[in-house]
Amino acid sequence: MQHVIDQLLEALPNLTPKLKQAAKVILDRPNAVATTSMRELARQAGVTAPTMIRLANHLGFDDYRQLKEVFLQAVTNYNFEQRANQLQRASKTAGEAAIIQELADAGHRNINHFYQNLDLEAICRAADLIVNAETVYVVAASAPHWMGAYMQYVGKMAIPYLRVPRTSGDSLIEGLIPISSNDVVLAMTYNPYATQTMEAVEFALERGASFIYLTDSIAAPLADKATVLIQQSTDSPQFFPSMVPVVAAIETLLAVVVARSGPQAISAIAEYAEIRKQRYFSL
Repeated sequence: MQHVIDQLLEALPNLTPKLKQAAKVILDRPNAVATTSMRELARQAGVTAPTMIRLANHLGFDDYRQLKEVFLQAVTNYNFEQRANQLQRASKTAGEAAIIQELADAGHRNINHFYQNLDLEAICRAADLIVNAETVYVVAASAPHWMGAYMQYVGKMAIPYLRVPRTSGDSLIEGLIPISSNDVVLAMTYNPYATQTMEAVEFALERGASFIYLTDSIAAPLADKATVLIQQSTDSPQFFPSMVPVVAAIETLLAVVVARSGPQAISAIAEYAEIRKQRYFSL
């Protein structure tokens, strides 16, 4: 799906006015391609159904159905078992060295994609939201939860008001009960998107919090609600989405937060470092 979105973004300036309208409705609401009929999506774009077909043809598809199938699979499919089986088959046919090389290649691609497509203005907006917030709640379930814990561990040196709510039963919401319009919710979720994270974000938005979104696609659930969206590609031959570009995004954001903070951040880091040195490294 992401390669289709990238194609649309690249082609957009040169499209005819009608095709541009059709492209914009897909870019604005990519999930709708999977869940809405072609005629309804055309109506929302203010174009006719044949225009949607022409746009699909322009992107190299034989018909609109093929275009829709790409979005449908991206939104609904992520088969851990199948991907694990692929790893085992690759091991038998090409060996572990080939698997490791694929992992390395995917990691390099993802890192390059993140930095080459980085929206500096968006990163700076996100950093300013964090700097000016009363509290920043980092919400994530499953593997991204531990990325959130890493972000808090590093970030709390300069940003002591970082919080990472833990799951309580089946919900992250209990940890967000104090959230208000003076706060920020920073969510991390990747395909397959965690329901707990989505529910927590919806709760935070109801309370008026600003929303920073680290995710893998502008088609991710609630992407259209984000105050700032920071995208990372997590594609990998691994059976689980790669967290390598997620770490890159976290470290980049924290660096810009510190760069755009005042002297209090430097003082906080210095105090933290001194206490840490005394407690952990003194002889």
